[in-house]
Amino acid sequence: MDRKLFKAATSGDARFVREAREALQREVTVDGNSVLHIAAKLGHVEHAQALLLKQPYLMKLSNSKGDTPLHCAAAAGHVAIVELFVAHMVLSKNPVISELCGEPWMMNDAGNTALHEATRNGHLAVVEALMSAAPDLANVENNTGVSALYMAAERIGGDCQGIAELFDCLGRRTSRPDSTACSCTSELWYVPLLDITKMILDKNPNSVRQQDATKSTPLHFAAANGDIRMVQLLLQSDAKAAYIRDQDGFSTIHVAANAGHLKIIEQVLEYCPDSMGLKNNTGRNFFHVAVEKRI
Repeated sequence: MDRKLFKAATSGDARFVREAREALQREVTVDGNSVLHIAAKLGHVEHAQALLLKQPYLMKLSNSKGDTPLHCAAAAGHVAIVELFVAHMVLSKNPVISELCGEPWMMNDAGNTALHEATRNGHLAVVEALMSAAPDLANVENNTGVSALYMAAERIGGDCQGIAELFDCLGRRTSRPDSTACSCTSELWYVPLLDITKMILDKNPNSVRQQDATKSTPLHFAAANGDIRMVQLLLQSDAKAAYIRDQDGFSTIHVAANAGHLKIIEQVLEYCPDSMGLKNNTGRNFFHVAVEKRI
């Protein structure tokens, strides 16, 4: 990317960008970021608006990771930029503009939508903006079969490396939801995730029944993590989801028993008392699994 253009883009110099010749505006960095990607990452609203008016097709350009400017804005939590982009993409009645700008459910190389990125980073305002414009985003799964609701449930059981890294906390994923990951108990991270989950459930109640490649549901993940508040929230939304079994026949109560979470077992039985009779693929109920794990 041209040195002067890069400097103007990073400093938010909208005037320079507006006046730059079109060839310069098409330039990208070594990571494939356009001037609009940079504006989105840094939250330069005036800069982004000027670019959209002049060259709306920049909305559709992907960088080396497949991220569009919307992905970048959502991941960074810049709700004003997200709202600007969504207005351009969704609210425009001009089919030409829509074709140029793409859609909010465009995926990056990992299969993540902008909603995945906002959820992963705990940006509630961005989640709200995206869900209001495109509720179906909650149902979109990435390359590993994870929807935004899965991600919210999984984040609370992430691999923490200290308070300073809470918002980069990475969830662990195995053939069955992993209960060995440490718990992100800080309210700084936890409360936004509960709010995000509530919002997704309000927009798409059926999300609680979504299954990934291993047929695990958000309840499976929450139970494995021992997260009583998330389990309560999901059960209140749809208690029958607790009967859904994964590829090994494990229902929510089996997963809780396997992980040794007695409080989760009690919670499931309160909502679904007959789930004690559910059997997995080897014919074992939750009690058998619990005994095997010696909880």
